[in-house]
Amino acid sequence: MRTFTATSLGFSQRRQSILIFLFSLFFQLLVIGDFLDNSVLSPYVPSAADAADYATRAQSWQSDGFNKAFGDAYRMPGYPLVILIMQVILPGAPYLGVRIIQMLALACCAVIIKVVLEKFTSTSASILGSVLFVILPIWHFVPLLLAECLTAVVVVGVILSLSQVGDNGITWRQVVTLATLIVIGTCLKPNNLLLLIPVATFLLIKLRTKFMKKTIGLFLTTFFLISPWIAFTSNMQPGFLGLTTNTGANLYTGSGMVLSYDESVLARSAVRWKVDPLSNPNDVFQNPPNLSTAQQNSALIKKSIQIWKKRVMNQIGFGLDKALIALGIKSNSLVDYIFGLFALLTLLAGATLLKTKELRPWGSATLATIGILSLQAAVFQADRRFVIPVLYPFSVICIGLALNLFASKIPGNVRILKFKRALRIGRSSTSAEA
Repeated sequence: MRTFTATSLGFSQRRQSILIFLFSLFFQLLVIGDFLDNSVLSPYVPSAADAADYATRAQSWQSDGFNKAFGDAYRMPGYPLVILIMQVILPGAPYLGVRIIQMLALACCAVIIKVVLEKFTSTSASILGSVLFVILPIWHFVPLLLAECLTAVVVVGVILSLSQVGDNGITWRQVVTLATLIVIGTCLKPNNLLLLIPVATFLLIKLRTKFMKKTIGLFLTTFFLISPWIAFTSNMQPGFLGLTTNTGANLYTGSGMVLSYDESVLARSAVRWKVDPLSNPNDVFQNPPNLSTAQQNSALIKKSIQIWKKRVMNQIGFGLDKALIALGIKSNSLVDYIFGLFALLTLLAGATLLKTKELRPWGSATLATIGILSLQAAVFQADRRFVIPVLYPFSVICIGLALNLFASKIPGNVRILKFKRALRIGRSSTSAEA
């Protein structure tokens, strides 16, 4: 009887997973299907200029070699590698192939979200969580040749790995898996290296006294895996030590000195805090000729630090505004306000999970994710591209756990968290054996 029940349950779960996968594909085709073409710059968002750079570097890598494509160290090679692979596999329509891969990968992520939530919640709650993941605008990046969609895939992989960490500790295999995922994410976008912070926060709260050794191993493994790229960049750009040579440009833009004077909330904030170019004409960067990309990067970093030192309180005020803008809390758009409400709901859910010992690691990791994304927006750019693919997978897990926790506390509601039930059964068995 037990075997029959387990088989039936397994079949039902597989059927649910297939349906979620198909629902994700259907939803994506419905909202963005017309833009799944073989263009470099999609008509969906024709201003996504980074796509042209990724495509150009992939072509250069194929024709001229790796050194020629990435010798300026301005981009990480991860996303161009995806394009290059599709150029080999599907030479007639490589960019369409990349978009299809992103669509399928996102559908798989919806299934993984369900699998993770099923470990801690009811089946209905896990299905609702996966449906929420499907609807959230991570799909916005599918028709774009940008690394954000695959970043979300990496984050979901990190979440799956964290869900497999037991109370007794984390294995070295799990450490290497997490480090590998973070390095893959970093090769897509260098700021994804910051995923180390929410992962370390999760492990600290989850493992406590068992935290230190394996977490140090996580950091060392991550930097060991990324070290060949650092060695390459330092060799190609003498005097440079880092991941990419565009940090200075992003830092200078984040200071408010690269600005479009439109009616956007960002432009109004920069003018209000007097950090814009018109308010500070002496701080407009004049690019000296004949500088290498590493030297330009260094000059822009130096200039940005000078700007921060000159008007630190203005920059802090502007930075706080940028963090609110990035999360959608401060905006002049109804759609952005909806995203802002979702960010506030995530914040509330994360704080709620802190009250429960078993769920505290997830709440802490989600709040840490909000923290690093806010800091990144405050210092660099208030770009929603940094927030959606990283925060929203954590948000779905966190909100799903919080809602299930709330439902379990309603009088008369017999549904409780699965892992709590398992804990009680395990303790009862141990007591009986004793």
